[in-house]
Amino acid sequence: MIRSEIKNFMDVPCDVVVLAGQSNAYGCGLGGEPYKPRGGVWLLRADFRTDATDGRVSVFFRNNDFFLEEAAEYGPEGHWPDGGKENILWGNFGFRFAEEYCKNGDLAEGRRLLIVRAAVGSTSFAQKHWGINDVLYSKTAEMTRAALGFNAGNRLAAVLWHQGESDACDADMTYATHYGNLRRLVETFRREFGQIPFIAADFVHDWKNASWYPGNGRADAVVRAVRDVCARVGGAAFVETEGLQSNFEAVGADDHVHFSREALNALGARYYGAYKTLARRNEKWYWTDLVGFDGDGKAGYGVPEFLRRAGGDVYGVSLLFSDIDFINLHRSADCEYELRPCDCSYGAHPYGAERDRRVWTNRELRGLVKTLRAYGIKVLLSFFNVYTYLGDDGKVKAGAYSKAHPELWDTRADGKRSKYSINVLKRLPDKTYYQDYLAAKLKEAVEYYGFDGAQIADGVSGARLGVQNGDVSDDLFAQFAEASGADVSGVPPVADGDGKLYRERRAWLFENKLYEWLVFLSGRWADFYACLTKSLSGKTVLFNQEWTCDPFEALYRYGIDYQKAYKGGIYAMMIEDVSAGAAILAVEDLGGARLTAADRKYRQNESGLAQMSVKAALPALKQITMTQVKDIQEDWDVIHTAPTEIERTILRRNNNFVFDGKGYVNCSDGPLYCLADGVPAEDWRYLFARENRRADGICGTLGFAAVWPGDSLYAELRDYIRTNDYTSAELRKEFLNAGLPISTAVRCGDAERIAEPLFAARPEFFSAQEREILERVQRPMLVVGRSALKRKADAVARFGDFAAYLYNFGGAAGRFDEKKIKSLEASAKTKACKPGVYADCGGLWTCPLKYNRTAAAFFRRFSREVNLALGLPRVENGRDCTVTVFRIDDTQYRALIGNNEFSYIIPKIVFPFAVKSARSLGKNPQYKIRAEGNAVFVRIPPRGADILILEGEKER
Repeated sequence: MIRSEIKNFMDVPCDVVVLAGQSNAYGCGLGGEPYKPRGGVWLLRADFRTDATDGRVSVFFRNNDFFLEEAAEYGPEGHWPDGGKENILWGNFGFRFAEEYCKNGDLAEGRRLLIVRAAVGSTSFAQKHWGINDVLYSKTAEMTRAALGFNAGNRLAAVLWHQGESDACDADMTYATHYGNLRRLVETFRREFGQIPFIAADFVHDWKNASWYPGNGRADAVVRAVRDVCARVGGAAFVETEGLQSNFEAVGADDHVHFSREALNALGARYYGAYKTLARRNEKWYWTDLVGFDGDGKAGYGVPEFLRRAGGDVYGVSLLFSDIDFINLHRSADCEYELRPCDCSYGAHPYGAERDRRVWTNRELRGLVKTLRAYGIKVLLSFFNVYTYLGDDGKVKAGAYSKAHPELWDTRADGKRSKYSINVLKRLPDKTYYQDYLAAKLKEAVEYYGFDGAQIADGVSGARLGVQNGDVSDDLFAQFAEASGADVSGVPPVADGDGKLYRERRAWLFENKLYEWLVFLSGRWADFYACLTKSLSGKTVLFNQEWTCDPFEALYRYGIDYQKAYKGGIYAMMIEDVSAGAAILAVEDLGGARLTAADRKYRQNESGLAQMSVKAALPALKQITMTQVKDIQEDWDVIHTAPTEIERTILRRNNNFVFDGKGYVNCSDGPLYCLADGVPAEDWRYLFARENRRADGICGTLGFAAVWPGDSLYAELRDYIRTNDYTSAELRKEFLNAGLPISTAVRCGDAERIAEPLFAARPEFFSAQEREILERVQRPMLVVGRSALKRKADAVARFGDFAAYLYNFGGAAGRFDEKKIKSLEASAKTKACKPGVYADCGGLWTCPLKYNRTAAAFFRRFSREVNLALGLPRVENGRDCTVTVFRIDDTQYRALIGNNEFSYIIPKIVFPFAVKSARSLGKNPQYKIRAEGNAVFVRIPPRGADILILEGEKER
């Protein structure tokens, strides 16, 4: 039974925070000013009593009642703040956490914060209070279910945990015991309630470090266990308590174990700071069109049902209006009017997964946005650059604005205008830039409907047509001539409408000025980004990555320089990861690009490298990673037809790191599910179970760190246009696909701070300062390019116009004797590609770029020898899989194993340590993994992946 003084409490959605543990979580702080209750913060507590007999504490709950009341401080058990002379109020760090949470805008308008107060003093794992089958864990789970069940919009924000002092007083307590107990608690709670931020903290130093306390050695062991659990489970944080006083230090009370009230206030602020950092790393976004919701405001626009299926774990929703004329034709009108069919569903498709398309009005859309925001959800407006759709009568319909402005239509390689999409870089007839009109209308639409911002999506975040297929119309060519100052005399300035002249101009441009053309486009796109970002100042602006491209391919294929374009005001890049669907799409789906199975085989690896490259290039930029689910309009369903592919995609992006000079930063800050309408609860549970295998706390890797230079992009671009030789990005792909473990990336300026061996590609394009850094590095280093460093290499293997140089290999270089080098070089047969800008498939993003390619046998053999020389993880029985190993501590490792084959494999993976134990995060806990010495054997599904947690000896 719930007792409450609020009649309509269940009608108000809440953010729920679980406060659990023992007395310092319950709150026993003295001194300072008591907490003054503030509206909007509430408590859910249980009616309990404790009994201590012969040193053992028992916890009993009276009548199984829960109480719901405004947040207020309590006194000792049985002495609630009733005005009596025995009344004593105790501080609680949960209240300061709540203050910070509300003050900093985490609590959306119209919502409450509900604290589940589940802490009980003097309780422990040792006395069977907090084990997963014990009374307090069971009661905490029960209270959390009740709190979330009040309203479909309730969401669990965090678990604040402070416990361990009682365990530290138990003579049998060890580090391993407490570590195992707490880890099981966290993992079991998350299996039911999702990947919720978990935050714990150190003890009072006055008590922990006291020389008179005989168990302080155990206290250190317990604290170390708590700290390590937070480092290893992912999505968790450990809060330090240095400088926070006990009640004895603050007010002279005979109490060394409890934080004072002022210390608890500071502790609550530190817990909030840790929460804020974690929350930024785990945002779940959902991309859908209006078919995903119900237009009936009386039913809450279908939002409660949507949240119920998604478990309430929704950070943001991006509503897709695929037709750009939703923006161009926007009216901020008081009267109600109907939206067009293509506004009510993506491409006006007539049905969704759970309901048919219905007619929405402007007022209903405003109501939907308002309702979503009331649940604490950020809502973005997203749109493409297309302006036509297929009507229910089978006829093509065009937006009125775009139809009236053919000068904006994309112009294709043959000189014909596209009757499908527009080019957002073009100018209107009066020579004003269309981007200025679009930015003004976008600002109007965002403000009118109440959106939090916009997702700038396909064809607007970058060109829909690649440079090889794309627009060199009169307008863009004139812009190029004006901006670049290039000599275009003799080139037809007017060619629109004349296919022959148009093709001649294209040919001249690509044969003579391709580099200058790409530099011009990169500047125009940067200006376009700045224009839209400025118009949405103060709003959340999310730009799509350019068609899955890494920084080099984005520039070469589409003329976009991420580092130029992604300046201030941009919230995040939506990483366009479609590797899960690449293996199942047909030729028609891929725009006619004939991707063979071999072409598709390593898409997962390449997507991971692209994410690392973008993070290394733009370390401060948040990455929200698209996760393919299904699309009714485009008629594909990855979650049911390629479940192992989507599982591998999630595991890869959640275990993908860049070293930032201080530590290892996960590249992904959360997923964007595409598309999210009509997904049943069991499918969300399937996806979230894989999300829960995210890693954040690693201290190193067993592999190479790819070195990222600061400013080599344009030098590589000019070289590739001239030679079609390997770029640094393509060399990283070749070696990774061949089995070289490239486990992380690092900017060259931080290369001396990382412990891993380094992989530096195309050093001839590094700056002089960066080359000096490489000269100073004393760790093993593989340098691949046309030129070596100044110092003598330990070994050199040549292939094509390149060479692979080994530095600092010491005795390990003995594997590369003259006979071995000759054998390797004999396998390095290189086939030159046909020169010219045009790829066989017309430059589509799905088609691999052309390179003067060296036989894969060279990369495989060379990588194997390097792995053997350095003792890196390797596959020995010929199975084609990618192994990435992260170091958690001196003896524990996390291995991500991805199967590149289209069939089951059981690889033999050899590690540089004896494997004492191995367990799979993806299989049944009772599944036994075969381990023999330094090797493990594990079955991996087709195109799938698994994560193994390994216990081993220290590396040799």
